[in-house]
Amino acid sequence: MYVLAVNGSIHRYPYSIAELKRTNAGTSFPAVPSNATLAEWNVYPVSDRPAPAYNPVTQNCVQINPTLQAGEWVMTWQVTSATAAETAARIRINANYPAFWDALIASSVYASIRTQSMASLPMNTLATEFIALIGDAKAGRANEAAIQASMSAVFSTGTFTEDDAAEFTAALAAGSLTDIYSLT
Repeated sequence: MYVLAVNGSIHRYPYSIAELKRTNAGTSFPAVPSNATLAEWNVYPVSDRPAPAYNPVTQNCVQINPTLQAGEWVMTWQVTSATAAETAARIRINANYPAFWDALIASSVYASIRTQSMASLPMNTLATEFIALIGDAKAGRANEAAIQASMSAVFSTGTFTEDDAAEFTAALAAGSLTDIYSLT
């Protein structure tokens, strides 16, 4: 990748050797011009730099114009906060209901829900509704408000320990759902 810069001021970025040749059609250039030849035409290579560490859910990272550092043009990145809408969309994209379900059914809290469902009709109804809602979510039709209400109803109706709540929260984390749902 190249930059067209005159006296340290960027005129065009990104820029390519093909653009240089098109712009100067009457000039004969080598197939692969040297950096010295390119510099005669104010065209300079840009050193690649990896993007900095950032949170891809809550932040945006974009490449901006390169900067001149110690005589070398260097790729530059800008990290900004994502909007609330961008963050919410990214959280939903990362939601993994099958992973949540797999973690939940392997836990003792799920066994507790099943046991309590066999002994209580209200708990059976709530658990059945919750399972159906998660099935819909796994099929790409998550009704977040209904899932949250159902989850809260299961936990307020049943008898659960702090360990149960921690296991359930761990299952939510396994599915990247902790930013969407909570037990409180």
